[in-house]
Amino acid sequence: MNKPVILVVDAHAVGAIGVIRSLGRAGYPVLAASASGDALGFRSRYCDRALVCPPYADREGFLLWLDATISEQQISLIIYSESFLETIIDHVDRYARYLPLSSDLSTLRRGLSKAELFESYLRPDSPPALKNNLPPLAIVDRQQPAPDLSALGKRLYIKTDALLGDDHGHGSSVQAINADGPGLETVRSVSSHYRKLVLQGHIPGVGTGVFLIRWQGRILCRFMYRCIHEVPHTGGTSSLRETWWHEGQYEDALARLEHLDWQGVVMFEYRWHEATDEFHLIEVNARFWQSLHLALFAGVDFPRILVDAVTGVPESPARSQQTATSWLLVPNETGYLLSLLKDPEVPAGHKLRESGKFLVNLLRPSLHSDLNFPGDRRIFWIALGRYVKEQLASLFRTKPS
Repeated sequence: MNKPVILVVDAHAVGAIGVIRSLGRAGYPVLAASASGDALGFRSRYCDRALVCPPYADREGFLLWLDATISEQQISLIIYSESFLETIIDHVDRYARYLPLSSDLSTLRRGLSKAELFESYLRPDSPPALKNNLPPLAIVDRQQPAPDLSALGKRLYIKTDALLGDDHGHGSSVQAINADGPGLETVRSVSSHYRKLVLQGHIPGVGTGVFLIRWQGRILCRFMYRCIHEVPHTGGTSSLRETWWHEGQYEDALARLEHLDWQGVVMFEYRWHEATDEFHLIEVNARFWQSLHLALFAGVDFPRILVDAVTGVPESPARSQQTATSWLLVPNETGYLLSLLKDPEVPAGHKLRESGKFLVNLLRPSLHSDLNFPGDRRIFWIALGRYVKEQLASLFRTKPS
């Protein structure tokens, strides 16, 4: 029996490459799409066909391409990205049957909007537990008086949503600022382009994540990790991470998932302070994530489990996560190390120790590399070659006088 054809968008993204590999090795025909003709996902052995599409900025052109592709390629399911959903949100009814997620528009908007989601947690009629484990935050609504930001701390993060921007040129972003005069002026400037945005205070600690699939009201699989390194080293995107479990965070994420009533895949991102065991929810991403390969290495095959459930394949026994550690060597882990080495406030001894650990990890057989995936290792060498070429070009580039 022929399996349904799956379209995976944003094939240049590392998370999308993980999806392509998961579904391809499960026997699904995978069509990979990207506006970039040299997308790494196009080079995967599990990609049956590479499709170059118009950029999302050309919304009309992209929708015309999408309609034609669905018809001509007999697409049964689309594995989406956040940008893809933001692009088709005004026409979601047209594509709902191809999307393995919640079909209710208000639920979909909350899943895509940081401001609307955090605002829902803070409403008086929301369950009290949802107000716990939140960072210092404020919802800035330009139709309302400016909130008091004094309790948010000295370091703030402006988080915006494309859905709440004045036009399609103002997308989702995260920007770090200091809570002083210039920083507050930045808040005023950014908020002039968005109906609402989120301001969050800085939370020290380690990045952690809870990952879930909920379908037809049931949890199909679950997974957790914690970051060992982030890029930059002061906090950011995961570069080296390990499987991990924290029951309190899991229960917190589960309650928020039920409140959202989301169907499909979802990631809850936290900051965890080891000394106090306190944790705070930073954001929610209702899509596949960059570090998906760690879950695959740990035996939790999220894309296959989701697509099997949506397409009616008999459910396989759930597998618990196995112990695993993985990194995204280029550009993330090298970026972590470079950010550390360039920071004048980091002691020389710490820089030397971290450099030594980096070299040891290069030879560590138990450390998985996201792109160096069994049976599909070519992508790693392509990515490494591109990275080295870019670094050499940057090194020898003539600086303007």
